[in-house]
Amino acid sequence: AMAGYAEFEESEADVAQARTYKLMAISKPLAAEIEAFKARRTQVICRHRYGRAVQSTTVDSDIGVLLRVLGWMKTHRDRRDDHGDPPPLTMKGVIGSADFARYVEEYVEWLQAREVKFSSIANYTNSLVSLLTYVMSSDEKYEVTGESGFTIYEQLCNIRRQAHSAAQQDRMYRRRDPNWIDWPRCQEIRMDAIDKYEKAKGAPVKRMKKLRDVVLLCSLTCLPPDRACTNTRSTSPHTIYPHITARHTL
Repeated sequence: AMAGYAEFEESEADVAQARTYKLMAISKPLAAEIEAFKARRTQVICRHRYGRAVQSTTVDSDIGVLLRVLGWMKTHRDRRDDHGDPPPLTMKGVIGSADFARYVEEYVEWLQAREVKFSSIANYTNSLVSLLTYVMSSDEKYEVTGESGFTIYEQLCNIRRQAHSAAQQDRMYRRRDPNWIDWPRCQEIRMDAIDKYEKAKGAPVKRMKKLRDVVLLCSLTCLPPDRACTNTRSTSPHTIYPHITARHTL
């Protein structure tokens, strides 16, 4: 279930926020379920588990996500459109519910509204798939249900795939270095420097320093740096030219 879905680095802000709503009061039935889950996931040889045993840190992460979802179910989930009583706050009651995929979708939307990063959401969906897989294999009375042509498991995998895709896209556009600034910000800095030079008063030496800043920023930001390559023509006809070996040389 986890093949191809690597863990992302979770931000400190998301970790701190998760502590504010996770379930703190653990019932005896839930505690027994958690212990059984730990044993199943960490036992070296287990005929009821498809993959290899995992490290205790992975199990602890899965249990942490379980407690977050149950805490959200208890105190934050909008139940106005529900029919009947809410499910008991146990693995069997929530993870094993026929509405579990809908709960997860609502939970993800709630996390987005609280500006939780998709890197964290993607990690949560990894754990939720593991939890559902466990419940499906351990509860003899579990019935596979579906909606719109997708089983509960397939719906959850859809959510996980979409969350991972969004996390990867966020990682592509994140700031690589804390000192890096984007091109629009470069333009703003140049205009600020011009404004400071025009308003500068006092000794000519101070004005000359501000003028040097303006000249330097103009030279760097008035035109993006030329990026010559074999597929485009450079603004300078002598920057790139064909080599005798049919390659191109800069």
